[in-house]
Amino acid sequence: MNLYSIETGNFKLDGGAMFGVVPKVLWEKTNPADSSNRIEMSARCLLIEDGKRIILVDAGLGDKQSEKFFSHYSRFGDATIENSLMLNGFSTDDVTDVLFTHLHFDHCGGATKREGDKIVPLFKNARFWCSKKHWDWANISPNPREKASFLKENLLPLEESGQLNLYDGVDDGFCKELGFDLLLVDGHTEKMALPMLEYKGRSILFTSDLVPTAGHIPVPYLMGYDVRPLVTMEEKSKILKTCLENGTLLFLQHDPYNELVSLMDTDKGVRIENSSSLNDFFFMMKPLKGNKNVEVLFGSGKRVSSSFLHCVYLLNKEDSRFVVSVPKKTFSLAVDRNKLKRILREIVRKHSKEVLSFGGGWFMFIYSSDKVVSFLDIEKDFKLLVKNIA
Repeated sequence: MNLYSIETGNFKLDGGAMFGVVPKVLWEKTNPADSSNRIEMSARCLLIEDGKRIILVDAGLGDKQSEKFFSHYSRFGDATIENSLMLNGFSTDDVTDVLFTHLHFDHCGGATKREGDKIVPLFKNARFWCSKKHWDWANISPNPREKASFLKENLLPLEESGQLNLYDGVDDGFCKELGFDLLLVDGHTEKMALPMLEYKGRSILFTSDLVPTAGHIPVPYLMGYDVRPLVTMEEKSKILKTCLENGTLLFLQHDPYNELVSLMDTDKGVRIENSSSLNDFFFMMKPLKGNKNVEVLFGSGKRVSSSFLHCVYLLNKEDSRFVVSVPKKTFSLAVDRNKLKRILREIVRKHSKEVLSFGGGWFMFIYSSDKVVSFLDIEKDFKLLVKNIA
């Protein structure tokens, strides 16, 4: 199994709504507000590559609503679900399954797109999964509190697509259709599904709106959007206690700055211990830093080249480190250099096992082409380059 963090874009919501009765003087310590009292939010999704199945958990807001609609949410950043998939070597056509934790618009809106005067699935080869109880809750008689979050233009196309699959589970447990455990909670909305995954010796809980940001880890810090806040508090207390006891990591969906967090017990209750990206936490190669180390690498390292890349490397070092470089002389615009660096880092992380098959070492990967080429072309070239390292 491989896991990939999929950024679909950022937006803003009212801080008071996001923290309910918690005073602003407390919540703004972790989630500072802008002049309109709004805090920054991400719409981060999780991609699970498990054998032949490629499962996407949630799909973000999408972009099919009107400018007036999105003006309330002040979207920012340039991430899209399509670009994020591409940066990890996938396309929308590769996705075999999409699991919706629930059907609020910021979790399912990106599953469909406008095509002329129609709204169609963005993932044409995928099966869409949702709890039957939650689907009925959102569609048959949505309550006034949540009705504005269950948008017909998001839900009806899913139903009409023929790709919708509803599971009947009402209790926590293994979901045979998807191949992993689901925790079903009712405080935020009816039967919200939280995937629990085992990955590289650690368990990871996709927290969705049970713990949307790191600032919501304290048990009483609840969203004003929760339909049953006392139930949320009870569920959250139980789940966080279990996660703490089992060393489970939390994958946060709505925190732009904290992606994967570990927990610790304090006098005040469960709190965040450390924060990392998914890639950095599980990545076996650390960054190569310091001019002296780079000088050692260039002075004693071997060299190999391919069509778009050049690599300087020293094998058999005690630790495995890497750095990527895009020459400023070739690409004067910082936006081009940064884009290529991001692509190179993602490719190195994705293929770290192949790089480390030589027993470890220091590596500098230099982009040597004078043109910006696609992720897939660079990745193909990278694989050829690695085969020549000896």
